[in-house]
Amino acid sequence: MQGHAELAAALAQLTEMAQVRQPDDAVLAEFLPRYYEELPESDVDDRKLEDVYAVAVAHLTLGRVREPGQTIAKVLSPDRDRHGWQSTHSVLLVVADDVPFMVDTVRMVIERHGLAIYLLVHPMLDVVRDADHRVVAWSGDDAEMEAWTQIELDRCDEAAGRALETEVTAAIAEVQGVVADFAEMRDRLRSLADLDPLVPWLADEHFVLLGAADYDRGGDGTLTLRDGTALGQLRSSSSLDPPGIPGDEPVVIARTDAVSTVHRAERPLCLMLRPPGSGVEHRFVGLLGSTAYRSSVYDIPTVGARAHDVLELTGAEPNSYLGRAVRNVTETLPRDIVFELDRDTLAEIVVDIVGLQERQLVRVIDVPEPTGPWHTVLVYLPRSRFTGDLPDRVAALVDEAYGITGEGATSRGLETVIGQSSLARISLSVRPPDGHPVPDLDQLGNAID
Repeated sequence: MQGHAELAAALAQLTEMAQVRQPDDAVLAEFLPRYYEELPESDVDDRKLEDVYAVAVAHLTLGRVREPGQTIAKVLSPDRDRHGWQSTHSVLLVVADDVPFMVDTVRMVIERHGLAIYLLVHPMLDVVRDADHRVVAWSGDDAEMEAWTQIELDRCDEAAGRALETEVTAAIAEVQGVVADFAEMRDRLRSLADLDPLVPWLADEHFVLLGAADYDRGGDGTLTLRDGTALGQLRSSSSLDPPGIPGDEPVVIARTDAVSTVHRAERPLCLMLRPPGSGVEHRFVGLLGSTAYRSSVYDIPTVGARAHDVLELTGAEPNSYLGRAVRNVTETLPRDIVFELDRDTLAEIVVDIVGLQERQLVRVIDVPEPTGPWHTVLVYLPRSRFTGDLPDRVAALVDEAYGITGEGATSRGLETVIGQSSLARISLSVRPPDGHPVPDLDQLGNAID
């Protein structure tokens, strides 16, 4: 079915099939065109109309009765003899309250199971339900927005399907908990705006808040959770991640050890705010928002001042060749590094990278995080020598060099940047085993070259 006209014709056929086969079910006939309304034409090219119809009927059957706030998740692995329709894949069907980040989070669960996704249908439907929670209409004054999600994925057996259902349901509940507490977390963050100009900037839609909690700081730096202050993901967390960080700096930023299970599979930032003389540490855990990545580093409060200091330390004029190179390197560094590092460390790294601009060699830079056991490994090489299989090969060599093979060792966040610079960059975070030394970086660079 190619083109808009073909899709419209297919939707009309689906509606007609419902009217003929189940003439007394007006809910089904009205459901089908809404359900598939935004489906790209290319996604139904290879699917028989009978099977497209059958999966929609199965989804409506699943979600026809749903109590308020309930999440329903079901994995089907259909065959024609048992179910009357066929697919070489399994299908995950979800009906839930509409919340931000739900699809991203469900996708992360599927990826953790090692399953590929072949089709995603995610209509947001206005649903009217009666006193028994049964669908009676798809529009009206009493309608509530619901997410009806269909994901076609690798075929899995019954046990794997049940496990996926359980994890998806739990993941959506986690997202709902974060969203329910979001306004309170944001208000708490805004109440600390006077501590640093960066704080209100983050609160202004530049930081996706996932959790927050307040702690009393002991004289020895120990942290004790204040009752009733945990919000979002920290409501159910019994660990302190990252551990307490000594010192009296009013603002400390560090990445957590754990990877986020909501929105994006990366290590969140932990913003630790310590009003002078209060004896309290306010923690906010979250992910930089897309607007934070689109913003120039130089326009971000506090962080931008540090970036300007780096430029001044190089002695370069902002619009000179060297100045533009410094700015470009600073802008394209992993954004988490720019938030975490102090001025002098950041300047040392930037100057080192700028010196590589016209040199046809591979350079590996190790950046220990200011707190914790993690390192960010930056691999720079001439852009002309970049190939599609290089990032995976670099990741394997870095893992080997840092001893990422045993328990307690891991690597995360492989990222590739190929911009207008003469250099390409591959970066990843590694957590080597305790006591493992930083490898010979020149030797690692030669192995990559």
